[in-house]
Amino acid sequence: SINEIKLENYLPNIKFKPFIEMLMSVNSQVFIGTKDSSFSAEIINMRTKENHHFRELDKINSNKNFVI
Repeated sequence: SINEIKLENYLPNIKFKPFIEMLMSVNSQVFIGTKDSSFSAEIINMRTKENHHFRELDKINSNKNFVI
């Protein structure tokens, strides 16, 4: 199971976890984020190659980007 995999065995420095999460979110088939999150805004900006302020994310919903 995925929960049994210890990332520490594969990553020499665990501080890279947030960057891995970001890359996985940007390259995923579907992204679901929260409307008041600067992290979600940045992911959607990278996915759409546009610049959206995190207060306007509720207008961005599409078939691949969902904001709740």
